[in-house]
Amino acid sequence: MKNIITLTALFLIVLSCNDIDDFNLSEEELRLQSESIALDNNLIITNAEEIMGITSNILEGANIRAHGRIFNKNGMGDKPCDPSIDHFYITDLTHYDTILYIGRLTLDYGNGNTCDMNANRKGKVIDDFLYIFNTKNELYSSRETITFENYQKDSNLIEGTFMITSNSQQSVTLTPLNVRVTYPDGTFLTMIGELNFYTVSDQSAMKFSGSMEGIARSRKRFTSTITTPVEYSYNCSDLQVSVPVKGTVQLQINKYLTTVEYGDGTCDRTYTTMSNGNRNTYSF
Repeated sequence: MKNIITLTALFLIVLSCNDIDDFNLSEEELRLQSESIALDNNLIITNAEEIMGITSNILEGANIRAHGRIFNKNGMGDKPCDPSIDHFYITDLTHYDTILYIGRLTLDYGNGNTCDMNANRKGKVIDDFLYIFNTKNELYSSRETITFENYQKDSNLIEGTFMITSNSQQSVTLTPLNVRVTYPDGTFLTMIGELNFYTVSDQSAMKFSGSMEGIARSRKRFTSTITTPVEYSYNCSDLQVSVPVKGTVQLQINKYLTTVEYGDGTCDRTYTTMSNGNRNTYSF
């Protein structure tokens, strides 16, 4: 059975009235702008899988099964980073046929010396969690608050809080609260949207689909629609960190369209963009 996970991104949006100027740009200027926004959108795509798996591995290692969560085999909370881990939780067995796990898990990446050069992380990730599991009917519900404190991935700063809720009858929902991604030059990215996650039956890959819209660093509004499910393959262990290896995303900035292609499933770190007939290749 597929595990469906919904990512509901509710980022703070600051609207910019200069979008109207896009209609006065040349085709080449629009193409370059679209290419830039494609790179911004890609940041969200590549981080979505990591956000869902940020503490799952460690919770399971502490014998706390995060029911309904996708377990990240290659992402945060696992090698090539080795953060210090501080956790406290209680197991409540006082309820008939029900087990409660209540606690807090803190991952401290310090000043970056806990990761190798391929996966630089700094700062802290804090997960306050409650898992409720009914052993008789095998039903579960959960609530997590994942907070980023001065958390830096590579050269980008991620701050804010994510709420994760789930139960046996509904999909898992992740809601970012007051989250902002700030780049080294001081510009930042905000957006809203919904992404639906599921794992394939043999647990060898994770896929997601959906759409997003927001404000890029260029202060231009855009929409992003996944037209072919984006796939992360867990068989690509040689890539060190998780990156999408398959799928297609269509970006629209006013009248201009850009297509982002992540490949055919081959384990590599490249993706391509197509704008106005011009194809360019980039690397993660």
